[in-house]
Amino acid sequence: MGRYRATIKEGDKVIVQDVEVYLNESTDPRSGLARRSGSFYLTPGEHISPGMYRIFLEDGRQGDILVNHTSLGSGGQDVAFIGSGDFVKH
Repeated sequence: MGRYRATIKEGDKVIVQDVEVYLNESTDPRSGLARRSGSFYLTPGEHISPGMYRIFLEDGRQGDILVNHTSLGSGGQDVAFIGSGDFVKH
């Protein structure tokens, strides 16, 4: 599991900036496609809804993710996501 700083966008709109993201990356042995899953934590006042977003990692890679689970607590929001396909580097 890698740990990165990231920005999450929906279209051109920045949803979350400079968030610490935990990311698992692997390759599906049958299809050869890259796949990923991960999570991040948002502090009170920050919020994201389930749906499609684009993640921009600090190392210059980016790709689409699906936020598929969120959990609100008194200390903030836990967020889980999945994705597939290669990250592109820009």
